[in-house]
Formats: sequence, C-alpha cells, structure tokens
Amino acid sequence: MKPTTSAIETAIKNAARDSKNYNLNDLLAEEGMWLVVHKTDQNRRYIVDTNEVSCECEQFARVGCCKHQAIVDEEIQIRAMEEGIEANDFMLSCSREHNVGFTAEVLADTAASFGS
Repeated sequence: MKPTTSAIETAIKNAARDSKNYNLNDLLAEEGMWLVVHKTDQNRRYIVDTNEVSCECEQFARVGCCKHQAIVDEEIQIRAMEEGIEANDFMLSCSREHNVGFTAEVLADTAASFGS
C-alpha cells in the first residue's frame, strides 16, 4: 500500500513527538531489521524491516507508514551523516530536525520521496 501524503506527514510528526520514548535495537540492521521498543511499555515493540518497507504496528497495516519507520529512518540518516556516506532512502528522509519540529520543506521533501 502506498501511503498518502497526509499519512506520511502524520508519521513524521508523530515520530518527532514520540521518538524520545523509544529505544532502537539494531542487531540485525545489516539485514534491514530493527526492533523499536517503547521505553516504559516493553509490550509495545515493533520490528521495522527497511528492505521490505514494513512495520508490525497497526498504523502501518492501516495506512502503509508509521512513526516507527520514521524513527528508524531518522537513525539511519544520522548514522550516515556521522559516517559521511549517503543514506539508504528506504522510507522517510529526515534529519535531527525532529528535535525542534519539521518545516514545510522537510514535509515536501518526504512526500516527494514517495512520488506524491
């Protein structure tokens, strides 16, 4: 399912708001698998697959994108910048701007990455 621009914007905004509440486990990051676990509710854990562009959460099942993907993509982008390489653009092109809020330009770039 191809997510709508509105769904993408919502995922980005929710990731910006909630990313500090999640821990990432990248033990299988080489294979594109990330475990996203809520810091205070260990039952809220989701596997994000960057190769299949998927997440186990209900939001992804409904609209085709979610904040968990955005959180993982954010981490991938940060690591790529830190390593000085271009990142794999599997889902949402973001930067550490989630700490201060997304701009219209970031949202437009993200929507463009989906061909919207």
